[in-house]
Amino acid sequence: MRAQTQAFMQRPTSTNDDRMNEQYRLVDAGEEGYGMYIADSRRLSTTLDAEFEGDVDNLVDATITSPPYADVKNYEADEELQIGFGQSYDTYLEDLRDVYRQVYDVTKETGTLWVIVNTIKKDRRVVRLPFDIADVCENLHGVTECEECGTRLKKHRESGRLDCPECGWHHDPIEDSWRLQDIIVWDKNRARPWSRKGQLRNVFEYILCFSKADDFKYDLDSIRIPDTKDFEPWWVQYPERYNPRGKTPNNIWTFTTPTQGSWGDGEVDHPAPFPSGMVEQIINLTTDESDVVLDPFAGTGSVLAQAEAMERKPIGFELSDEYAEMYEPRRKEVADEWKEESIEARQEELERIICKLRQLKFPRELTRRVRKEIGEDSLEALGINTVFQLSHELIDREKFDEDNLLMESTTYFVLDDGVDHRQEIATAAVNCSRVPPCSKFGIKANIKVVTVSEMERILADSWEWPDELYLYADDRYNETVGTMSVSNWGEYVRPTSLWRGQHAKNGYPPILSNLQAKIPDPERTGETLSLNDIHRLEGENDLEEIEPGQRALNSFGDE
Repeated sequence: MRAQTQAFMQRPTSTNDDRMNEQYRLVDAGEEGYGMYIADSRRLSTTLDAEFEGDVDNLVDATITSPPYADVKNYEADEELQIGFGQSYDTYLEDLRDVYRQVYDVTKETGTLWVIVNTIKKDRRVVRLPFDIADVCENLHGVTECEECGTRLKKHRESGRLDCPECGWHHDPIEDSWRLQDIIVWDKNRARPWSRKGQLRNVFEYILCFSKADDFKYDLDSIRIPDTKDFEPWWVQYPERYNPRGKTPNNIWTFTTPTQGSWGDGEVDHPAPFPSGMVEQIINLTTDESDVVLDPFAGTGSVLAQAEAMERKPIGFELSDEYAEMYEPRRKEVADEWKEESIEARQEELERIICKLRQLKFPRELTRRVRKEIGEDSLEALGINTVFQLSHELIDREKFDEDNLLMESTTYFVLDDGVDHRQEIATAAVNCSRVPPCSKFGIKANIKVVTVSEMERILADSWEWPDELYLYADDRYNETVGTMSVSNWGEYVRPTSLWRGQHAKNGYPPILSNLQAKIPDPERTGETLSLNDIHRLEGENDLEEIEPGQRALNSFGDE
């Protein structure tokens, strides 16, 4: 973590507002101009202009913030300077309009604004603050009167257009304002314990997602949920139906609110702390490394700390010296936590598991399609003895030009010697691999059809794969039953009827692969394991070597 430094700089003063301080301080994040400004966010453009010498157009990629809650909360700063506290509601909204207009001006065309906010209750009525803020953001210049006749404009609620009821003049404020793209519910999982008549315990807030233009950064794959606990019980049986990076999140996000007072010396509690996981999700969704993330109401710096941990450039504004002092310890805490628990690391682990299951299931699905194509269900009649499923890599997105391809494998269909319909099986296998459902597995499949004797010669003369492979039997491709030496493979498979009787099931042949999997099927066990549990299982070295003629037992003890 870089050392904390502070720069004290004179900022231009506003002739219209003498309440604002004439200096700002920068808690440096290690790169010139980036970090937390102890300054008024109503001077955001002027402050950044001075620091970046006027080069602030297209500076910011994403803004993540929660505004002050009107006149409800005191945020431990000069009461004369706070937005909201001590102000009328209309003045408060106009100050927010001013801040969000300045944020708009320094944001790239592809940028976004995320506002986390909730309703408030005052004078026995609910104040619909999130929707008032949405109205403010969608009309940044506060246009309310007709330019032609001065009549008060009427807002068309569906389109947002402002119409004059007298002369017909109209104005679309969205052309130079934020565009509301989505409303997400944040389930906080924890809240203040009290309720009252007409008001239940409040355990959620709104997350408003605005964009500057129609074309904006929004990488949905980066925030897919890599948690097998959230999957359907059949996910192991149908890995091709799940995106390797996880489930698409819905518009209810569950992140537990951090325990307040856990940073710094514990004497100052910020009223609205952000969970790091939620900030991480937004940063992943709408920014790339080296992008700039802004929070004009930075508080203790949760957004800035998370951005910096993820190699983004942070800019924040905060009036309270007490909150700003907590920024440095928060940076260190977030950096340490994120390295261990980042969503990207969990996505990569899930991707490895899903792609492994896809490659191991592929020969099973291909066998099913070949049987259907030829019109014969019996392995004995088809003469299919064994399938060698050999993975070139678990996943390599950069290897292929086609977006749907993730990995490559070589698949040997080994037939009994003397089978007279070999060409028919070969043609059916190649054709079926190129169309759904097999083509949906994301595998570039190299299909080879050989006899037992030919396979023995390949193993003896030109084998380039491991000498020891994992055996999958009894129509279970998700859990290996043990290892098998390929140098003695010919001894295992003769007589062929015994081999098939011991290891084939439901019309599916035994599979030998260089991939090891020990992933229990929740449909069989009644329990879905987490990624950590699966990783632990696969790390256990308790596999036995299968000997010729041995009937392998699976992990459930079934024969």
